[in-house]
Amino acid sequence: MLHFKLKTTTKLLFADDPDHPQPKRAWNWERRLYHALFWGYNISTSLIALNKQLEPAPGVPTSTDLLVYIAGIHIITTWIAFYVIGYQVVPSFMRLLLTVRGKNEILLPNLLFVAGSWFIMLCLFNISDYYSFGYAIRHFTPVPGYITRVYTILEKGGPLGFLSDWFTYTFISGYNVSYVLLPLLLRIIREAISWGVFSISVTEKNKQLITDQLKVVEENKHLLEDQIKTLKDQINPHFLFNVFNAIYAQIHTTNAGARTLLGNLSKLMRYTLYETDDLFVSLALELDFIRNYIDIEKSRVFSPERIEITIIGDPKPYQVPPLLLVTFIENAFKHGLGNSYLEGWVRIRIVINTTKDCLETEIKNYVSPDEPSLNGTPIIDQLPKIGGLGLKNATKRLDYLFHDRYTLRVIQPENEYHVNLSIPLNRV
Repeated sequence: MLHFKLKTTTKLLFADDPDHPQPKRAWNWERRLYHALFWGYNISTSLIALNKQLEPAPGVPTSTDLLVYIAGIHIITTWIAFYVIGYQVVPSFMRLLLTVRGKNEILLPNLLFVAGSWFIMLCLFNISDYYSFGYAIRHFTPVPGYITRVYTILEKGGPLGFLSDWFTYTFISGYNVSYVLLPLLLRIIREAISWGVFSISVTEKNKQLITDQLKVVEENKHLLEDQIKTLKDQINPHFLFNVFNAIYAQIHTTNAGARTLLGNLSKLMRYTLYETDDLFVSLALELDFIRNYIDIEKSRVFSPERIEITIIGDPKPYQVPPLLLVTFIENAFKHGLGNSYLEGWVRIRIVINTTKDCLETEIKNYVSPDEPSLNGTPIIDQLPKIGGLGLKNATKRLDYLFHDRYTLRVIQPENEYHVNLSIPLNRV
């Protein structure tokens, strides 16, 4: 990356600069509740499935001791894999993406750490399954047919049989990896969106800083323009998407749901990495991004029909600021489904008004009775009180991009929360 000596003291910010890291999310009670609800659902489905598989014979109840033993080991290894990979490997993976994108450098230690962690996870799963099923064979009677079949597969290759035996690898992928893959995908999506929004916010702040500098010191104009251009000197990290393709091939025949999620995730990552550098992007691409994001959100709720999206109009002639609407949509899922996992709902309506050349968006979501109330006041200044850094940055972006040419209304009827946003569209 090029560096220039400016005569002003204002320093540009970079989203991938360690001196200006993305703010970390707090582990508050609300976030802990989300994790508890998700793992409660995950554990209950695992117990139901294992209880059926561990029956000694059709109609014969499963041994409680055996169920607790097998399920306990399975759940504990899943937890360890998720929290170690999700909160150690995933951030390193994101930093690797940003460094490749922003500095034209490949951080070999980060790359080896990500690949090595995935390999170690497979090793630990194989070792755990080999010895736990072997113990079950020797110490529980009668031995269920499922235990016998699985151990027959594992016994052939030993504790690291997945390295040489395809059937062992398939079992590890289906029995272990598929259970940890969904929460990992959701974790990666959350990180990708947060980094994308944060990066855009930083880029827009840089542009404002540059404008101010040009007004004060005209002689720095050409140097600052050159420095902005260096932000665009990027390489496309195709090899990282090859990793996605490899994982996709691994789960192609073992987990259709995870396969679809991974495909949508790849589309989201490509969009945030390659399509969001400009101040305005194709409205059609932005709407495709929103559809993919909503499809992924549908995968984690009990009733996907509680999430509705309606898009009216032809987006092809227009452009919009990238990742602007998704901030409000993500907030709707947070409050509409996160705090009310069984009752929540989200409804999104997007209208492309070709007469006025504007985008009219209506986002509604259910609000749990214990959510804080705005008393129905449609005041934009209150918006940061019901959201975090993402919503605050969204309002700043609206002010910066459109000044007084947009409208934003935030109201809260009983047990509902509405956002009505209208922004002007740029014709291509």
